[in-house]
Amino acid sequence: MDRLSLGLHTFPSSGIVLTYTVKGTGPYLFIQAAGWGISSRYLQIGLAPLESHFTLIYPEPRGSGASSRPENEEEMSDADMADDIERLRLHLGLTQIDLLGHSNGGTIVLIYAERYPNALRRLIALTHWLPGYDDSATWKRFVDSRRNDPTYAEALQLMESQRPDTQDEWYQYLVGMLAFYVVDVSRHYPIFLEAMDVPSLWVNMAQRAANEMKKIDVYQELKKIKARTLCLGCAEDPICSENVSRVTAKGIAGADVVIIEDCGHFPWIEKPEDFFKEVTKFIKS
Repeated sequence: MDRLSLGLHTFPSSGIVLTYTVKGTGPYLFIQAAGWGISSRYLQIGLAPLESHFTLIYPEPRGSGASSRPENEEEMSDADMADDIERLRLHLGLTQIDLLGHSNGGTIVLIYAERYPNALRRLIALTHWLPGYDDSATWKRFVDSRRNDPTYAEALQLMESQRPDTQDEWYQYLVGMLAFYVVDVSRHYPIFLEAMDVPSLWVNMAQRAANEMKKIDVYQELKKIKARTLCLGCAEDPICSENVSRVTAKGIAGADVVIIEDCGHFPWIEKPEDFFKEVTKFIKS
C-alpha cells in the first residue's frame, strides 16, 4: 500500500509502532493532536471540512489510539512526540511539511519547529500551551471572572477537587472539567464530547512525568523557528490563551497572529467560518 494512500497506516518510530491516518485531497497538511492521551479522533472529526482543500495526515501520538507505548515511560515526553513527527516525515519521503498543532499538540509542533527548522514550510500553532512562559495570571483571571457563573460551576468544582486516580473516574472528571474551555457550553460542548475518544490515564500520567524529567523551555527557543508561522488564538480560551498566541508570535521572526473573538478552546466548533477561512488562507498563501 502506498504510504500516502487514504486510510490508516503504521510506521516504526524508535522501537515502537505508531499509526497515522490519511484523509482528503490536495497539498499535504500534518495535524498534530494533543499528546496527553486524547487521541486524534476529535480532530479527525472536527477538521473534516479541510479535507476538500488538503490531504490531511494525522499522526497518532505514542500511547494513544492504535499507536503503541514505549517500554520506558520516560520516552512519553512532548519532545519524543516531536521527534515522531520527524520520523514520519522521513518515512513518507517528504522534503518539507506544513504542520498544525492544537493545544498540547501546539506545544509539540513548536518543539518540532525548533528542533527541525529546515524540515518545516508552514506552521500553525492553534490555541497552544507555551512551556517556559508563565501565563498563570490569565488563568486566574478567567477563574475569578467565572467564579459566580452557574454555567461553569460544575467544571470549577471539579478542577478544584482532588484529581482522580482511576481510568473511569478520570474520564468522568474530564467530561465535567473540559466544559470550562468553551464559551457556549450548552451549544458547543456536546459537539466536542461526541467527537472525543476515551482518553488514556496512563498516557496522561506518563507524559506529565516525562515532561517533568525532560523540561524544555519552548519559549526561550522560539527564535530558532524558520517556518512561516501563524499563531491562531481565541479570545475566550482560558487554558491556551490569546496572550500566549501573541507572545509566541512575537518570539518568532515574521510570525502572524490571528485572534478569533468570542471563542474558546475549540474554534472549528465555536467559530467554524473564521477558523477554516484563516487556516486555508494561510496554508495556501
